[in-house]
Formats: sequence, structure tokens, C-alpha cells
Amino acid sequence: MKRTLFYANALLVVLLMLWACTNIPLLDYNGNDDDDDDEEIIHNLPTGTVGDVLWSYSLTDPTYTFSGHPAFDESRQTLYVAAKPINSGQGKNMKLYAIHGNGTLKWETNPTQSMEGGSPVLGQDGVVYFASNRVMYAYEPSDGQIFWTYTVEDRPINSISYHPGRKLILLCGGEMAGISIVGEDGVGIDNTLLGEVDEYRGLTIMPDNSLITQLRGQSFEDGKWIWNNWLLRTSIDLEQIWRYYLDDYQLTDSYIAVDNSSNAFIPLMANGQKSKVELIQANKAKAWYHEFGIDDDIEGTIVGPQGYFITHNTKQGIIIFSGNGSVVSGPLPHSVSTSSMVVDVQGNFYANLNETDNFAAFDASGVIKWKKSFSWIDSSPVIANNGVILVVGSNRITAIQGYARLSSTYARQRGDNRNTGRGAY
Repeated sequence: MKRTLFYANALLVVLLMLWACTNIPLLDYNGNDDDDDDEEIIHNLPTGTVGDVLWSYSLTDPTYTFSGHPAFDESRQTLYVAAKPINSGQGKNMKLYAIHGNGTLKWETNPTQSMEGGSPVLGQDGVVYFASNRVMYAYEPSDGQIFWTYTVEDRPINSISYHPGRKLILLCGGEMAGISIVGEDGVGIDNTLLGEVDEYRGLTIMPDNSLITQLRGQSFEDGKWIWNNWLLRTSIDLEQIWRYYLDDYQLTDSYIAVDNSSNAFIPLMANGQKSKVELIQANKAKAWYHEFGIDDDIEGTIVGPQGYFITHNTKQGIIIFSGNGSVVSGPLPHSVSTSSMVVDVQGNFYANLNETDNFAAFDASGVIKWKKSFSWIDSSPVIANNGVILVVGSNRITAIQGYARLSSTYARQRGDNRNTGRGAY
């Protein structure tokens, strides 16, 4: 009897411990109790048959249109996207929207003082960063409240990138270009560089966390002024690692595609010369190049699956290269926007097709698997963890069921396939 009572009491203790463990308040992404925070409830994205349209979200204000690239927060299942006023004479400024992963509005905010802005990026703690003209805003992800602002006095902010060292990299324009490094607390770490060139474009964070960008304009070297185009690779402290001279060529796309080995795949054009694509290795050596016709327009490049490199020739279509520069597939007669491409873990890539059915899913060899027709601006979609593809149109966001969860194996535009702005590889 005593032994039976002992086992019964032991079992009761175990059950009480299990009950206590299951009732411990869950912590949200910021480490706070989640029981009373409705804004932090994670909405699981639905799944369906490949190609299904799962839901759509439309702007309710007809005087605004979505703009730029969206960014997706996997932890909160939230999509952040900017919108700008259609007309300039109405006294309206940029907005930022947060959309739940089930297609419902989480919040919207309109604190900016400009009609133009960039694309949102996400910090490691989920903080949302967005720039409009000369001001960068840091938003609380749960409700859209502003943490702080950072102002660049003498030039507009063209884009923001998020460095793994918990720093924000501001690419600035104007009469003289520059780069500014800002901490997550909103305090400038490095003063905005006045720059020795007219323009910085296409900053990409490399796998080793160094930076690569395009420079255009003049610099004073060896006792003389040189007018040229370069690729510039620097440390996060903006110390030069190397320059790669493009001679009479310039990049045709502001985005610089980089693979896991820090090879840069770049599209080049020049007046009266053949256009080409080049693969520049991490040590600045040219690995290979491929020439096209004099009048061919090369729109851009991305890093694809299996170590492939994808570019788009407006005359010939899609061309896919292997790592050594040989043509794997193409030219495929599809007119697409390379800046809109993303790649999933199965090697499928998605592009804005310049046809009636404008959303196209390609396999790794460039063959179209299926197409859809809906509003799509020239922005990069994002892929959620279960393969759902979120595409932004002029006034509507559409969620489509894709094939598989994404992989960080391939370098992406704007950091990764969720457009977070981080240098994730």
C-alpha cells in the first residue's frame, strides 16, 4: 500500500511539473511576455497547391501606389512595404505598411516629410529601417512607433543595407556621393564621406562582411584627375581593399550580384563597344567574361542555383552560365526583369515576365514551369519559410504558393530572398 501511494504521489508531482512547464509565458521576439501582446501573435502562412493564389491585400487609398522592394520578417510573419503618393500636388508623403502573413493589415504609418523613399530593411531584432529623402526612420515592428531618426544634412539617402556587425550602411547621393555608417542606436559611427566621385551605386555586403559598390565619376590619382568607372571593395570601416577599373564600361544595373565565394557577376555596357558580363573573383582577378553584340542591352545579373549565373539580354532573352563561364542554357526567348528575380531551394527562379501572364516560374535550366497574370511592379518578391511567394503590384500584394522553403545558399538582391537588406549567404 505504501509503495502504491509513493508511486501515485510521484506521478502527481511529474504531472504538476509538466503542467507548470506548459503554462510558462512564452517570450516574443524581443524577449517580452507574449500573453497580452496581440501585435506579436504569429500568423502561420497558409499552404496550398503550387501556383495557387492564397490571398491578396489591396491599398484602400487610391491616391497611393506601392513602391520599392518589400521586406519579410520570418519571426513575425510580417511583410513591410512602402507606398508613395501618385500625384505631387496633394501635399501627401510616403507611407510604410506592415501586412500580416495572412493578408491583413497590421499597421501603417505616415511620418515622413517626402514624396520619395527607398525600401525597408530589417535589423536583427526586427526593427524596421526606412529612408525618405535625407531622413532614416527606425520603427518598432509591433505597432509602427518611431524609435529614433537619423538625418543626413547634405544629400538624400538612396538606400540602406544592414551589416551583420549591427550597423546600418547608408548609400547617399546628390552632387557628390557618399556612404555613411550608422549604429543601431541611431548615432553616426563614421561621418558621411564627401566622396571623391559623383555616384556610388549598388552596394552589396560580401560573405566576409566586406562591402562592394560601383563608383562613377572622377578621382585624383598619381597626380592627375581620372574619369572612370570602378568597382570598389572596402571593409565595414570603409578602408579600401581594392579597386577594379571598368575602363570605358559601366554597370548596367545598380545591383551587384555576389556568390558564396565573393565572386562578383557584373553586366557591362559602353557606347560603341560590345556589351558583356564578367565574373570578378574575391582577389580582384577576372575569372571570365562573355561578350554580346554592340547594341545588345544587358539588364542585370543574379546568382542562381548550382553555382549558375543568370543574365538577361533584351534581344536574346535569358542566358544561364556555369561557374566557369560556359553557357548552360539559352538564349531563351523570354523578356524579363532581372531585378525582380528570386531563387528557391529547389533551383526554381521567378521573374517578372514582360507578357500578359507576367509572373513566371522557371526551372534551373530556364524553362517556364507555369505563369500567372496579376499586377506586379518591378520589385523583387519575397519567399516565406514554407515557399509562399509574396509579390507587390501597384496597389495589391499577392501571395502565391511556391515549391519549398527558401535557402540562404545563394546570394540575393537586397541581401536574401526576403529582401531584409542583410548580407546573408
